Amino acid sequence: MPNPMRCFNCLGFSHPTYQCKKQAVCANCGEDKHPENIKCENQQRCINCNGSHHALDRKCPLFIMQKEIKSIQVNNKVTFNEAKRIYKEKNPTYFIKSFAEIAKQNIEKKDVAVQADIVFNFEQNKNTTINNKVSTVVKVTSQASSSTASIAGSSYPDG
Repeated sequence: MPNPMRCFNCLGFSHPTYQCKKQAVCANCGEDKHPENIKCENQQRCINCNGSHHALDRKCPLFIMQKEIKSIQVNNKVTFNEAKRIYKEKNPTYFIKSFAEIAKQNIEKKDVAVQADIVFNFEQNKNTTINNKVSTVVKVTSQASSSTASIAGSSYPDG
């Protein structure tokens, strides 16, 4: 049985290294890849499942799942996506995370001040655009009024 396709750049599954568009990561700790001459001394953390093992460990639950999906794909002669759907039907609880698993995930924090600045700039640009349009309407209306007044004031023959 063939092993699941794995990228040796980002260490994820389902795509080869030459198609990877992600940042290279360390197989041991899951952080940005270290220079080749430096051995990683960080604590092991799997980039795929967040477990306390390196990303190439064959006991990783995600590797085992990918291996089973690959087996379904080969045995049933179906696409990877179809094999994944079949796997999910047979293992529905595997894809439901416990509260503890969700709570221990690293959550990226955003700087609210940066987001507020973006909203403020958008609002400021919107107000400037509206003010410009109002000025244009007032100017055109004023020109139209003076044109109407000059036409009304001119004398035309009553034909």
